[in-house]
Amino acid sequence: MKQQALYAGVAAVSVIVAVLGFRANPQLLSYRQSYYKIVEAPPVASATVYKELQSSCQATAQYRYDERRTGVAPGTARPNSTVSIIKQIFPLNVDIHSASKSSPTVDDTGVYIGSDTGWFFKMDHDGNILWRFYLPGSGNGIHGSAALDDKKVYIGAYNGFMYALDKNNGDLVWANPVAQFIGASPLLADGALFISGETRHPDGLVAKLDCNTGATLWVSKWLGGHSHSSPTFDVKNDLILVGANSGRFFAFDAKTGETRWQQQLKGQIKGTPMIWDGTAYFGSWDRNYHAYDLKTGRSRWKTFMGGRIQTSLTLVPNSGIGVTNTKVGDIVGIKLADGEILWRLRHGDRNHQFSILVTEDPSRPNEYLAWSRCKKFQLCTLDAKTGKLLNNIDLPGSFTSVPFAWQDKIYISLDKNQGLVVLQ
Repeated sequence: MKQQALYAGVAAVSVIVAVLGFRANPQLLSYRQSYYKIVEAPPVASATVYKELQSSCQATAQYRYDERRTGVAPGTARPNSTVSIIKQIFPLNVDIHSASKSSPTVDDTGVYIGSDTGWFFKMDHDGNILWRFYLPGSGNGIHGSAALDDKKVYIGAYNGFMYALDKNNGDLVWANPVAQFIGASPLLADGALFISGETRHPDGLVAKLDCNTGATLWVSKWLGGHSHSSPTFDVKNDLILVGANSGRFFAFDAKTGETRWQQQLKGQIKGTPMIWDGTAYFGSWDRNYHAYDLKTGRSRWKTFMGGRIQTSLTLVPNSGIGVTNTKVGDIVGIKLADGEILWRLRHGDRNHQFSILVTEDPSRPNEYLAWSRCKKFQLCTLDAKTGKLLNNIDLPGSFTSVPFAWQDKIYISLDKNQGLVVLQ
């Protein structure tokens, strides 16, 4: 009887609290019903132009290389699987957070990389600093990787601004306060710049910007949660794809920003989608990799991976295979047509925040290498089609960034204060 009385008392108090809360905030129920009835759409930010500089808006290099975010280096980048460290460069991350968030981006003009201190650097290919630019008020610094065209470099920071800088000297060309935070990497595609942004709500958005003026061309609907997922472009269907911490996956019209289709998953979507053969591939905290038809938005398959997925699937060209790492300490090869797991390499490293790089193997025609963290302080190379381990390369620190290949070199940003390493 005493227990029943206690339950009744708790229920009565809950009702009173709910009534008082509603009287104090009549919008409470409508807020819970639909956040979007109160805040219809993200604001459209205005850019400030500091310097006139027209460029092609065609990417020379960017995160995961191409607009489909395949993670495959171009044929001109062919490092050998037996590379070793030739240089270690000054610390980029100084324990504001330990992970190496920003991955290097490299083209023929140099190496571009951000740090958690808010400094952004351009170096020559041997790691000598050519210029630096400070992104003020960036808090957690720079998490994303830069996008490059023929004359400008584009980077977002945790102060919410997108910046365009002159590749030649680091001069500020324009700045746009797209959101309150930016942790994703920008995308150059379809003659414009696309970026995922975040707000304190917490919520997220995708914006399309004019790459020469920084002007906001459109802003998407709210994503329902922060977006650490960088945008991907589907040229065939003219779609911009992105995931969010709300578990929602969106396909926006690249010209208008209108939603073509969306899906609700049971876990956050952190990685960047990859496109191959009319399909979008991405992982989720629901512990599955998913494949969705780009035109219809219908599920093609999902494959259970044993743990939350933070990363992106990387394509192995001419094979119909994708490679990724898992929370349970495996690197796996996945058949893209149906999600079947073709091979596993057990390495035991349960840190699953790093995506894999794929390059052509210079010693084997028409074969490909997969570059991944294997142990905490090791980079390993695999036969990308079979998963056969080819080489282990010891590093001076761990990394959660993505290796970037240029010609016969590999560039990796290490965690904590270990800096950037160049391998050849």
